Amino acid sequence: MLESPDERMICVALWDTANYKEDWHWVQAECLKRLRASKDLQKGALIALNYLALRRELEPETVLGEISGIEESEWTSVVRENIYRF
Repeated sequence: MLESPDERMICVALWDTANYKEDWHWVQAECLKRLRASKDLQKGALIALNYLALRRELEPETVLGEISGIEESEWTSVVRENIYRF
């Protein structure tokens, strides 16, 4: 699903892997790859990163560094807030 030409399908795959895959390092890497893609993929990746933040399964410094390089949005704020909160 992550190789689909359908961006919505990729987003769903990111969300599913963030919720169910045990290898959160892999999920984080897949999400970070998509932060520089279209706005839809970026939003999907941020939502998946937020799932990881809520589970306390990500590298805060790495993710914060990557999201600081993209345009500020509702989801960058949510991810940042949940990283600091959890």
